[in-house]
Amino acid sequence: MRLFKNATVLTNQMIGADIYLLEFAFPEISGSVAPGQFVNIYFPGRPQLFPRPFSIAGVSGENLKILYKRVGCLTAIMSHWRSGQSIRLLGALGNQFKIRNEQSVLIAGGVGLAPLLFLNSRLHSLNFPIINFIGALSKNQLSLVNSMAGKTFTATDDGSEGYCGTVIDCFRSNLKSIPRPFSVYACGPDAMLRALWQMSFEYKFDLQLSLERVMACGLGICQGCAIKHAHQSELPLQLVCQDGPVFNADELDLK
Repeated sequence: MRLFKNATVLTNQMIGADIYLLEFAFPEISGSVAPGQFVNIYFPGRPQLFPRPFSIAGVSGENLKILYKRVGCLTAIMSHWRSGQSIRLLGALGNQFKIRNEQSVLIAGGVGLAPLLFLNSRLHSLNFPIINFIGALSKNQLSLVNSMAGKTFTATDDGSEGYCGTVIDCFRSNLKSIPRPFSVYACGPDAMLRALWQMSFEYKFDLQLSLERVMACGLGICQGCAIKHAHQSELPLQLVCQDGPVFNADELDLK
């Protein structure tokens, strides 16, 4: 179900270094949204014409949550929203993660954690075994890690928490100990996803990637989030907003 409406902010908490968790009422779709989907947030009165997409990070009763980082003028505006603030939304948009194997491996980089928080909750409700690999710049951006079900490995660029280095290197160092068959679900920066994409063919594991792209409309109209298909003779391009944001590794050409 897709709905364009005004919603009410319930809470908007700073939970780490420039990291915020926003919760808002959206009862019309809260029972039908799935991990991997996103919402568009509109900013009336701003010179920017188009909305901004944010992955759904969780559901609490009739409410939805999103996780975001303050990085520009629009997220700076969001960081000042308080309880009772009315916001304009369109959702739910996009497709969802498809659960293939009970053994699930979740790999997140930065605020790419958002859709995986939701997926983690869904997998936990199904009693599936979960292993999480969570990467961040520093310990002060890992505040939600303790809320995740399953076994969790952390990696920080500065070595302040867990593995010192990238989350991909942390995953690689633990790869042989993960029971097969397993499925990997990942979201994060392009370099991280590209490395995982290459690893999935080398080590033969199922991989689904939630891609992060700038989306002008989020509806497939503007064609601004086009990416290469793995088999371009069959389908030259795909749209992240319409065909994704979740893709199987074998659908993508990330070279």
